[in-house]
Amino acid sequence: MGDAAFTPMVDAASELPAPKSKALLISVGVVVVLALAAAAVYYFVLPLFSPDEPEVVVDETPIEEETPPITEEPAFVHSSFFIDADFTSEPRQAVLTALTVGAVNAALVTSDAANGTVEEVVFTANGDPVLAEDLIGLLLPGLDPAMFAEDFTAFVYHDENGDWSGYVFKLNTDANVSIAGAAVLSEIEESVNLSSFYPESPGTADSNGFRAGSVDGVSTRYLPFNATGASFNYGWFGNYLILSTSFKGFQEALGLLGS
Repeated sequence: MGDAAFTPMVDAASELPAPKSKALLISVGVVVVLALAAAAVYYFVLPLFSPDEPEVVVDETPIEEETPPITEEPAFVHSSFFIDADFTSEPRQAVLTALTVGAVNAALVTSDAANGTVEEVVFTANGDPVLAEDLIGLLLPGLDPAMFAEDFTAFVYHDENGDWSGYVFKLNTDANVSIAGAAVLSEIEESVNLSSFYPESPGTADSNGFRAGSVDGVSTRYLPFNATGASFNYGWFGNYLILSTSFKGFQEALGLLGS
């Protein structure tokens, strides 16, 4: 028998595939290298070819809040209620150091106006204009001044018997006419001392009290005094309340209001 050919034995372990962990490590290494290369290109190479980006500047200056402008109320300007075109005399300015009944009455009669004329008087006290609420509070303290406009017209009628003062107040448009009329009647006829309206004593009031009257078609109420020419008259002409310390003064004021 011939000798059999010698066949070397092959190590079975050498024919087994490489472990999977080795292949995984190689793959991870490749990925890391590629990532580092990409980062280097992005951060170091590309900026060389990109235009410079403007620098962002943050303004840290504190914002100052704007103070809203102060709106000043317009100064009060007197406007006479006497609209008759024939009444062209300028009002006389009466400057008072204090607003008292005595000061008001003294200012009204301080004049050399001719008899038979009407003179308008505008009051200021302590540098401020005297408003309707001020005068009502002084002469008719029980009357609510909120019913009337802030402006008013004061006047003096001059005749041979003396200087007769009077006032015109205007009812506010939102005031109730009936309530205002009742309040005025109560204050004048039942409460207030009417002698305070007269610069000089009007004498004794008629014991029969107030009477109903009429002047040029306007209903009035009046109280006679025993001094010559003295009678307290009041009445409504539209929204105007007229007060006068003489009949003739009331009649003249009514005409100047446009009656």
